Amino acid sequence: LDSFAAFVGAPDRRSAAVRLCSAAPLDARDLAFRWRTALRDKGEASSTINRRLSSLRSLFKHVVGAPLVVSSLKASRRRRVRNGGVASVQALLTAAADGSGEKPLRDVALVMVLHDSGLRRAEAASLRIQDLDLAARVAWGVGKGRQGEREAVDLSEPAVEALRRYFDARGPLAPEAPAFASCDRARKGSGALTADGVPSILQALSGKAELPPGPWPAGPCTPTRRRRYP
Repeated sequence: LDSFAAFVGAPDRRSAAVRLCSAAPLDARDLAFRWRTALRDKGEASSTINRRLSSLRSLFKHVVGAPLVVSSLKASRRRRVRNGGVASVQALLTAAADGSGEKPLRDVALVMVLHDSGLRRAEAASLRIQDLDLAARVAWGVGKGRQGEREAVDLSEPAVEALRRYFDARGPLAPEAPAFASCDRARKGSGALTADGVPSILQALSGKAELPPGPWPAGPCTPTRRRRYP
């Protein structure tokens, strides 16, 4: 309520509550929607925004006796990632950034996305440009065992910046273009990096960084939920 009061310019939470509950239902709904947008533009987490909206709904229903119809944001998930050590991850990023052209930019973005955001190798390889909302720092993908249901996963700020640099280097991209393109000079297949290609890249970077070999993909860049691999 303090946050809502600051948004509407009310001197205190009671005044803000009176303004909300004395408004016509459509005006109250519009006010709540604008507050939700302002919170999201400010960079608040979906879970935080949804909790604050819930407080407004409860207040409005208690006072007015009618629901305040303002939908919650679909909360994105930040997956837990096994701690492989800051030094190891930094060594991988240093090895990935060595060189010029698109490949180093791709490899840095790939390591960032896999580690910081917990996407699995198949999820990362299957991402398309249209699956990424960089402004909201969200990637939409089909998680393991989700039976085709798409879920939102948080992207860290460093991962988003790495993706932007990589995409800028590639030039204009169609929505259906792969987020991570293959650097195969023969241009075989769809042009997308494959799930099997991800551990190969990590293995090569590990060797370049003089890190102990894998076993990949069970290394510092993979989520804890992913433990069963052939």
